[in-house]
Amino acid sequence: MKKLIVVFVATLSLCITSCGSDDDGVRDPLIGAWQFTEAFENGESITSDPCDLQDILTFNADFAYVGRFFEDDGSGTCIELELVTGTWENGGNNVYSFTSEGETDTETITFSENTFTIEYSETFEGTTTVYREVYTRI
Repeated sequence: MKKLIVVFVATLSLCITSCGSDDDGVRDPLIGAWQFTEAFENGESITSDPCDLQDILTFNADFAYVGRFFEDDGSGTCIELELVTGTWENGGNNVYSFTSEGETDTETITFSENTFTIEYSETFEGTTTVYREVYTRI
């Protein structure tokens, strides 16, 4: 009986060790593909162009990202306007840095279920405008 208990404990220990997560930590919530869904200016919803609704951001586990942005070609057809590639970094407390073409932007991202929101502000001629963009996981 004692031998059976030792075998059981050894088998259980092996299973727990081998069946555990391969990750050293928690998977970053930013990893994945996200599609632009809506925008706000100073809290008011902005009507988005149908082509804007095709914009996709993809964040990889290797800290690379790709942004695909679309615009209307004038005939109602959406064409890819820009392909942006770069790297991203999680600075903690929902603060992320994005580097592309030698420039780094730091943004605070708020996650809620299957969406994330970026909020930023711009000041022009003494007037500050607050923008908010919402992306949905695809």
